[in-house]
Amino acid sequence: MIIESILIGGAVSTVSKMVKADKLNAQAEKINVRSFERAAEAEQKVRKQNEKTQASISKLINRKRGIYQTSIATFLELYKDLQKINFEEGEGLKELSGSSLTPIAIEKMKEMTGVSRNDLTDSQVFATYIFTGISGLIKKDAEMNLSAAKIRSQYSSVMEKQSENICIALEAISKRSERMAEILKNLNALFSKSLKHSREIVERNKVDKTKYTLKDREAIMVCFNLAKGIKDILDVPLLDKDGEITKKSLDAIETGESFLSQINRTIYF
Repeated sequence: MIIESILIGGAVSTVSKMVKADKLNAQAEKINVRSFERAAEAEQKVRKQNEKTQASISKLINRKRGIYQTSIATFLELYKDLQKINFEEGEGLKELSGSSLTPIAIEKMKEMTGVSRNDLTDSQVFATYIFTGISGLIKKDAEMNLSAAKIRSQYSSVMEKQSENICIALEAISKRSERMAEILKNLNALFSKSLKHSREIVERNKVDKTKYTLKDREAIMVCFNLAKGIKDILDVPLLDKDGEITKKSLDAIETGESFLSQINRTIYF
């Protein structure tokens, strides 16, 4: 009887433990399921924000590349023709070409225009248009670590508390990209008009500097200023090597917006 009681008691205890364990397992399962759901939600949130950010960066890359292939290339042709005109000191263009657009700046424009027409790897595209500019092309892809998937540090398993910070960082990058793309679009629209007007002036006056009125020279100077303003924004990196937004990009945007407002108040074309 005592043995039977012990066996029964042991059985009851075992069953009790099993029931309790089942309940605990059920609770654990619920917690795990919810944890997995929350982790999946966090990952999805980061994934969507990452896609949005990459789309913004792609827009900026395409805009920069397009401007080099069109407006900058057209400006370089205009610049070459203007060099044939022997403007003297005090006539406007001589001072302008010597101060705002140095021979080095012009050479870099030519170099980047050539690069824009080449097929580049993803890493080289990011190096050229988002991180370091033309100098990035001479670095090894592995050193740059510029995969689009590594715009920011991505984690194999994203914790919920981390996802919010990641999304905030990605959103900031996206907004900065959009602002840079927008200011480039607006400046380039004016630049295109200015280029057309300047080309008409040069074709009308040819290389005879005496035919260039003050208004003509001022119009061409605006074109040079627009070229310089756009070049400065094209050159500035959006992100540093660690994927952090650069202060230079914000400074370039603010300068560009101020310049755009100033040019819009002055009608030369």
